[in-house]
Amino acid sequence: MRRAFILSIWLVGCGPVTPPPPPNPTVVALKLRPPTPVLAVGRRIQIVAEANAENGQSFDQNELVAWSVSDATKASINELGQVKGLAAGRIDVKAVHPHGPEASVAVDIIASDVDRVVVAPASLRFQIGNAQPLSATAKLASGVDEDVSSRAAWASNNVGVAKVSMAGLVTCFSVGQVTIGATFLGVRGVASVVCE
Repeated sequence: MRRAFILSIWLVGCGPVTPPPPPNPTVVALKLRPPTPVLAVGRRIQIVAEANAENGQSFDQNELVAWSVSDATKASINELGQVKGLAAGRIDVKAVHPHGPEASVAVDIIASDVDRVVVAPASLRFQIGNAQPLSATAKLASGVDEDVSSRAAWASNNVGVAKVSMAGLVTCFSVGQVTIGATFLGVRGVASVVCE
């Protein structure tokens, strides 16, 4: 009886062992987004560090990378990648991963908040197959106007009638009317386009 008891203890003690978790995949590349960040003085924007591993996986690793800015008089950045605008200008944000990869992105800092965005011309009429450019101007709280045509997010409310490029170039595809919007720092301006 005693031998059987000892044997049962030995069998319990030598049961299946849980294998250690697999090592974290090695990060081979780093990318920062958004690709063209803009913020106003006194405001913050979140930069995201996207890590690409050797096994093809991608994941955000803001807490692991080391963040820095090229000019601390124009912007500051915390350990999570949040940039605060301190003075107008352009700075580079850099992130370095412990595995070695690094990435950087240019951040434009404008002097003040955007009151409104004006898209010009406000109304446009042209024929199918043709293309016409629109411009977007940010009216800043400081009273300054800034051309943001290449930095605004452009969109058409009916891409079957007309599409708009990232630079504001509108192309008509079929007869109809569309609204083209340009959004900059959360403020949107619109124009009406008629395709004939």
